[in-house]
Amino acid sequence: MSTRDIEAALTTSTGERLWSRTAISEVTDALWSEYEAFQRRSLAHIPILY
Repeated sequence: MSTRDIEAALTTSTGERLWSRTAISEVTDALWSEYEAFQRRSLAHIPILY
């Protein structure tokens, strides 16, 4: 999801934002960093069953 998608999801029916743009940006940046680390992790220690 993009920052705008998250912003829209966290907006009430009256148009009030529940989170600031800065807060959403910080959370998405942190989650993206965690996702990239997850992608780079080594799976060498996991035995492969055939």
